[in-house]
Amino acid sequence: MPSEKDRSSEDDASRITITLKQMAAELAEGHNRSKKQAEALLDDLMTISIRHLRSGHRVRLTGLGLLHVQRPPPQRGLNLQTGEVIEIRGKGKVTFRPAKGSGEIV
Repeated sequence: MPSEKDRSSEDDASRITITLKQMAAELAEGHNRSKKQAEALLDDLMTISIRHLRSGHRVRLTGLGLLHVQRPPPQRGLNLQTGEVIEIRGKGKVTFRPAKGSGEIV
């Protein structure tokens, strides 16, 4: 019987990463559009999503989940040259929270 570690490495090996180009090709085929039109649509979707996330808005992808930016609180640091205490602003990190119904899938 394979150990838990063996099972997880097998799962990782069987996972496939789907790119936006591949999704665009499927979208184009399913909606009788050209691949370029589908790629442009997905590129615009990504651009709009990123713009809204940068503005501090949340992006809800119905049926999939919610994207939002988490900003950690600022930390105190020390300037080693002057000995002055400085505030280091936390960098935002995009997080994803699955929708209630998608928890079974993901």
